Amino acid sequence: MCCPPLRPADRVEGLGRLLARGEVTIVSSDHCCYDLGQKEAHTHDVREMPNGLPGVETRLPMVFSRFVVDGGLDPRRFVELTATNPAKVNGIHPQKGALMPGSDADIAIWDPTTRWTIAAETLHQATDYTPYEGIEVTGKPETVIVRGVVVVDHGELVEGSSRGRHVPAGRLDPEAWLV
Repeated sequence: MCCPPLRPADRVEGLGRLLARGEVTIVSSDHCCYDLGQKEAHTHDVREMPNGLPGVETRLPMVFSRFVVDGGLDPRRFVELTATNPAKVNGIHPQKGALMPGSDADIAIWDPTTRWTIAAETLHQATDYTPYEGIEVTGKPETVIVRGVVVVDHGELVEGSSRGRHVPAGRLDPEAWLV
C-alpha cells in the first residue's frame, strides 16, 4: 500500500509522455522503510497497514534508467525533476537542490553506464524487501557527498552514520518551480 497507488503500465507510459513534454515538473517518492513483517501484520485492514514503499535508494536509478537511458530525457532535466524542483517547491532552494556557494554540498556523482539488477540484499535501506526486486537498471551513483562528507565511494557505503537533519521549509512560491 502506498500513495499514490501503483499504476498499470499504460498509465506509467502516459506519465512518461507528460514528463517528456515538460508537463510533469517533479519526480519524488513515497519512501517508507517498513519491513514485510510490519506490512503483513495488518493485511486485514489497510487503515492499519503502514503506508509507503521503500525506494529512496532505487528511485533515482529507476527514473534515470527508464526516462534518460530508455526515454531520451536530457540528464539536466533529470536533475531538475529529482533535485532542483523538489527543493524549490519545498522552499529549501538553494540550500538544497543546487550546487553553488552556500548550498549544503549534497552531490551524487553519477555513472550513467553502470548496469545492475536491484536486489533487496544489496541495498542499504532499513528493510527486507524492494518493490523493484530483479529489475535491471542503467545508471548509479558512484560517489555521494552529503554536506561535504563522502558517504559512498566507488559505489560502496563508507560512512553509514546518520547524516540527515531537519531543514525547515521556506515560503512556498509555485512560480519559482514552474517550467
